[in-house]
Amino acid sequence: MTRCFNDLYTFNIVVQKTSFLEAAKALSTTHTTILRQVTKLEDSLKTKLFHRSNKGLELTYAGQELYQRTKKLYSDLSHVVDDIALSNTLNDSKNHTVKALLSVGMSMFFINYVYPELCQKFPNYTLEIDSYTLPTLDSNAHTIKMMSHQYDIILMESSYYHLIQEDAWQLVQSCHDHLALFASEEYIAKHGMPQTLEELANHNCLYPNMWDKNIWTFYDKYKNEYKVSVKGKLTVDILSLIPQMIIAGHGIGLCPKRSFNMPHLQNANIVQVLPQYHSVQYEYNILQNIQSSHSAIARVIASKIKEVATRLTIDSTHQVYSQH
Repeated sequence: MTRCFNDLYTFNIVVQKTSFLEAAKALSTTHTTILRQVTKLEDSLKTKLFHRSNKGLELTYAGQELYQRTKKLYSDLSHVVDDIALSNTLNDSKNHTVKALLSVGMSMFFINYVYPELCQKFPNYTLEIDSYTLPTLDSNAHTIKMMSHQYDIILMESSYYHLIQEDAWQLVQSCHDHLALFASEEYIAKHGMPQTLEELANHNCLYPNMWDKNIWTFYDKYKNEYKVSVKGKLTVDILSLIPQMIIAGHGIGLCPKRSFNMPHLQNANIVQVLPQYHSVQYEYNILQNIQSSHSAIARVIASKIKEVATRLTIDSTHQVYSQH
């Protein structure tokens, strides 16, 4: 069974990536190598683990059982290996610097919720953060693409993923969260609660200024789409400022559901507006430079970002907001 260890690890990555090709990219190897390892594992276990079709890969019953019984093992082992690799690196020298590229909003998230945990565990490293706003990214796309190799970690909105030199980067996680409507209790008490999407036109709507300022798109639980005309007198170019504007009572804002699950915002008097609807998904990628000389540190940081982001997103699904 020891000889199957690497094949089991490859199997887990294939399941997580839902594709031999994507697993090959994640493991920096070839599609043929991945296919050969999975086939060897199937031969060893004398059972098929995947149904292969034009629609993609689907786990067999045996494949589902194997994955459920091994995924935590490999997750735990991965954390152990990362921690040891990082500890050894830091013990060798105290002069390690990790560079990260994040949006301004993601920088605030990182500094408030990821960095404190890293500091406690690994105090002897330096982190340099370069931040950007989406309008700046739009106007400097070519420069960002050419300079991406100098970073160890990048958090970037999914729509800009094409700017990254993919051969040097490993996608650690794609994160997403639906955008929803929120307002402060003070604002609702003063201006009233809209009962329909159309009534949003009577309110001051808050949104990032890189979006369409006049039309918002919503979906109901049946995935029916609605286009709604809105208006507002205050826009910003940083999505993470919208929750602050909502708390300040400036209007009804559209922002990720997890926004108000942040510890420093949990006690805010916030109302979810028209909770039967949600807007588009906000998506971003956590990327690690696998060619970096600080790949051990970068791997741990990327894993920590993934852990915290997942925790906040999951918690937001159970968050209860005031209802009027």
